[in-house]
Amino acid sequence: MVVAVLAAGGFSLRWSYYYNFGLHTLVLQAPLNTLPVYAVEIVRDSENFLTLLNLTLRYVAPLQAILILVRCARTCRWRRVGRLVRFIERFAGLDSPIVVEALRAGAFICVAFAAGSEAGTRNYWHNAVEATSGLPRVTLVQLSDKSETGLPVQCDQRPLAQRSSPAVFFIGDQNALRALNGGRACSAGPKDGSWRLLHRDEKYVYIFYTVQQRSDRPYTLALAQNDKFILILR
Repeated sequence: MVVAVLAAGGFSLRWSYYYNFGLHTLVLQAPLNTLPVYAVEIVRDSENFLTLLNLTLRYVAPLQAILILVRCARTCRWRRVGRLVRFIERFAGLDSPIVVEALRAGAFICVAFAAGSEAGTRNYWHNAVEATSGLPRVTLVQLSDKSETGLPVQCDQRPLAQRSSPAVFFIGDQNALRALNGGRACSAGPKDGSWRLLHRDEKYVYIFYTVQQRSDRPYTLALAQNDKFILILR
């Protein structure tokens, strides 16, 4: 049961964290035996630990109190009360140790899942905001010949009148592409934002642009990994 509770908390934490970046598929790629390790994040931070304690008191403690009251009322000296309690106990299956343990396990799993979800969202905002982000700043350099086509989004520090937007077909929000090619692809510094490395695997590099406040949403880019990329981390 302990492993199941930890796995539920770890999965919920990673799902909530990457879901806000739009990359929840990364959670499904993680091996199941690594999920309990991520549950440590819930108790490592004091605020997350208080959330876990609060949820435990709200859901697990009342269930445990009800089970204790039922056990005590079973031997009540008032026969009618005792008969009623025993009837309710049999009707709800509380006379079976398996059912009782299943209820306890379900309560602990729900608490771990809820605590992991809140911890994941809290970690997301901690890293998404420029002032608190602890992820490394990244500069991505693409090596290409003159005959090759570069990235459709790139840092261009020339005056706007001298820039030429690359011809690219796309579906979605044109303002996002316009903002990136209009200067957002360049890290402007702590007062505006910076590009940070979110995740890197054998196929993709995921980077995002930090925001100044929690009401904004960061731009997240998924770039196919190849031998023509150089990552500069700081």
